[in-house]
Amino acid sequence: MVYFLMKDNKGIVQLCGVSPQGGEIRFLTSNEFPVETTFSVSPDGQFVAYGFDERVYVTELNSGRTKAVSPKPAQGKSALKSICWSNDGTMLAYNRTVAEADSSYVQVFLLK
Repeated sequence: MVYFLMKDNKGIVQLCGVSPQGGEIRFLTSNEFPVETTFSVSPDGQFVAYGFDERVYVTELNSGRTKAVSPKPAQGKSALKSICWSNDGTMLAYNRTVAEADSSYVQVFLLK
């Protein structure tokens, strides 16, 4: 499957897929919110992780069920990005900007 982002009929950015051998484009998510970050497909091909509104979401590709798997940060915008699965599919890693005193740093966060 070749995965990509495309707007649905409501203008909401969703994850789509198509066979590399051709065929119909399938919408793999049908959320009421857009995919706002890059996405990462799990090593077993059953889940996709992405961000919206500073939270990490996971969608089960067979059923289309979506759930938030990270809390929203307390301090507002934090530049959530670079979501990816571990090689064994048991963990998600992502970057988030964290403010400390007069500086800010990009930190790595892990979710099991």
